[in-house]
Amino acid sequence: MAAISHHSLSVSHCDTSLVMRHGNAYYAMFSAPWCLPCKGVKPTFYELAKKYPHIKFLDVDIDEMQEMAAEMGVIAIPMLFYYRNGVVVDSICGKNTKDITKRTEEYVKTLAQKEKSNTT
Repeated sequence: MAAISHHSLSVSHCDTSLVMRHGNAYYAMFSAPWCLPCKGVKPTFYELAKKYPHIKFLDVDIDEMQEMAAEMGVIAIPMLFYYRNGVVVDSICGKNTKDITKRTEEYVKTLAQKEKSNTT
């Protein structure tokens, strides 16, 4: 299993700087294969990735990326971070898929508004 995966992105080892440089907007979920709440969140996470292909969705395995998880302050899983230009703009901890969906949609709406204001 890749430590970080998203459709075409599959990296067995990397550092935080790689993820931080991975585009303007992305969403990282820190999880583990043995974590039952993570298994419950993953279908929602992957559905959102399909729905919003212009945003990178990264699935980070904390067992393989312990140092990165520690650097990000991951204290429980699943933990999800929303990034904009390399900065964390929001985070969610837990398995509430309705909240994850709602906040992702808000994040996407905010991104669209910022992109629109940058083009005018």
